Amino acid sequence: MGASAMETSRSRPRWGAWDVLSFAIAAGFMVGLGEVVAIAWRYFVAQDLTRTTPHVAWMAPVGYAACFVIASLPALLLGSRRRPGHVVVPIVALGAFGWIAMLPWDLYPVALGLLAVGAAAGVARGARGRDAGLRRAARIAAPALGLVVALAAGVVFGRAALRERRALASLPEATPGAPNVLLLILDTVRAKSLGLHGGAAGVSPHLDRLASRSIVFERAQSPAPWTLPSHASMFTGRWPHETSASWDRPLDDTHPTLAEALAERGYATAGFVANLLYASTPLGLDRGFARYEDFPISPGQVVLSTSLGREIVTHDGLRRLAGWHEVLNRKPADGLNRDLLDWLDRRPASRPFFAFMNFFDAHEPYEPPAAVRQRFVDPGFRRDDVSHTHSLLRGVDARRVDGWAMSPAEARNELGLYEASIAALDARLGELFDRLEERGLLDGTLVVITSDHGEQFGEHGLFGHLQSLYQPVTHVPLIVRLPGDGGAGRRIETAVSLRDLPATVLDLVGAGPDVLPGESLAALWEEGREPSISWAVSELHRGLAEEPWYPIASGLDMQALLNGTIFYICNPDASEELYDLSTDPDETENLAGTPFGDEAIFAFRRAIAHVGAPPPRCPPPPDAAPRRPNRAR
Repeated sequence: MGASAMETSRSRPRWGAWDVLSFAIAAGFMVGLGEVVAIAWRYFVAQDLTRTTPHVAWMAPVGYAACFVIASLPALLLGSRRRPGHVVVPIVALGAFGWIAMLPWDLYPVALGLLAVGAAAGVARGARGRDAGLRRAARIAAPALGLVVALAAGVVFGRAALRERRALASLPEATPGAPNVLLLILDTVRAKSLGLHGGAAGVSPHLDRLASRSIVFERAQSPAPWTLPSHASMFTGRWPHETSASWDRPLDDTHPTLAEALAERGYATAGFVANLLYASTPLGLDRGFARYEDFPISPGQVVLSTSLGREIVTHDGLRRLAGWHEVLNRKPADGLNRDLLDWLDRRPASRPFFAFMNFFDAHEPYEPPAAVRQRFVDPGFRRDDVSHTHSLLRGVDARRVDGWAMSPAEARNELGLYEASIAALDARLGELFDRLEERGLLDGTLVVITSDHGEQFGEHGLFGHLQSLYQPVTHVPLIVRLPGDGGAGRRIETAVSLRDLPATVLDLVGAGPDVLPGESLAALWEEGREPSISWAVSELHRGLAEEPWYPIASGLDMQALLNGTIFYICNPDASEELYDLSTDPDETENLAGTPFGDEAIFAFRRAIAHVGAPPPRCPPPPDAAPRRPNRAR
């Protein structure tokens, strides 16, 4: 090497380890804060439903900073040969990849990568010759932006603590001796899979045992076959069509909620939620709760708070290669139990409490613990035909691809995974009941256990729960355990709606049944009371119809009503279905068009009109044929 070449080599800038780390951390904070600004714009200006956590204000910067520090490790290992380009190019490329991924365009990862590398190369050329200034800027920006991120974290944590403190301080005096209320919603758990409703042995022993000490409703119906409108009805006593809750709108403050009604009576209120897609704070279900815990504070949530992280962890190829399909920010039941028990141990002991828990363990993707899985699934079965999806803000989801095309063996194992997930959840519920008993709380607590909707596994050729109103998705468990085991062993055959839960709870705690709409189901078991009609209506409005042969795909609205054992469905295409569940529990014989069916259907049409649902298109036009159930495809 000549003297001039050696001189040029010596003159090239070298970065120390602190220079590399400062740049990585500063760039991470800057990119993350930029993403926070974009989220804030969408929420406050564009009025979009964001489905994200306020903790994104600090999680996104921390997530990007951690990612960029990892990306800078090769440059750190280069030692004395370290140059600015070794750091700037990979970090800027990753940051550009994350920002481009936020845009509302569907770009292939390769296209995203090429755009990001091109942006990084342009930045690197622009930074050439400005090494000293870049180093100084990074060393100043890293701690300065760190203070901004720390302040954001303090504001978010402090705001939540202040909200709870103010809510508790403003509570009126509670009625002496008022019972506690514990509402457990087992997301996606259908009645037919539980032992107490004739399901397979070993799926729900703890629930079955609690049911023997409780009042069990044999034919409880969910108001809707998906989470948000079902919860909205259970909280307000309103039918889904009466609330704002929909696919792209949260529950607004038009109607009071059960939590608000109990808080007005001196109850300390708290919610612990695992369904982060449709039961979290942005969806409006937190109203009336002094404390509402949804998105976890976890490394997985930090990753999902960055668009770069979401792109990586939802990549189908990487997921399938790893054989890992779990939701990264899943909140398992044991963690939810700990959160509740910690809150109970800290709450004002002089007040009754209302605690709501939403368990997500039985929802897709079905990922039960291995020890439970082996009892329900064939040896060697692998669940690899899974699609991983995400949006800008809601994180990650996973579901079967073409579930209706599964072989009988695959469908059987899919159901096995689902019921293994219920069994794992059931064990955690047993532990929760034990801990409550140890604390002396169970005997003084009204416990209500139900589900927001069920799930289909090939019935009518359907899988999932967003496209029909058949019994596998609308028939849900409902267990009411009274303080002191009152009514133990009672089983109610009358068809009832979960829409009546708020009125029932308020009646049982002494507030009266007329505070919120609906009928108190207590009249079905208390002596001397005349029960009113509980219209067991379910509704579904089109939103995520993906296949043209889905029942909901043929129009905008559909309704169903169960009266006794006769089940009626009015489809969006104006066709009708009628089943006698006492002789046909699998809904295989449509009685519409028979003399019995025609006479019964007329009464069902009037009943649905009575609840004020969106006007159904039934009766159908004269040339419409009765709809037959979808067969497996």
